[in-house]
Amino acid sequence: MIIKFKYIINILFISLICLVNSALACSVSEEFDFQDSAGYHYNVYGDNGDYIGYISQVEEPAGKWVVWVDGQGALNEIYETKSDAMDALCNSND
Repeated sequence: MIIKFKYIINILFISLICLVNSALACSVSEEFDFQDSAGYHYNVYGDNGDYIGYISQVEEPAGKWVVWVDGQGALNEIYETKSDAMDALCNSND
């Protein structure tokens, strides 16, 4: 029983480390980098500092977010929050 408990704790700990590492894999500025007729654009950089694309808050549909992956183009999704869009961009870079 104790061995099973330790095994489960180890799995949870490793999962937490992986989750934290994936959350730290990208960074985005708090202020928008540029604005055009499509909306506000925020550049996103990988953990090594390389530019990986940008996320944009668009006017239509109001307040939603889209993702542009550098060298690949737009992801065909609309995201509810800035965080969701950033996660999608960071995960597209894996």
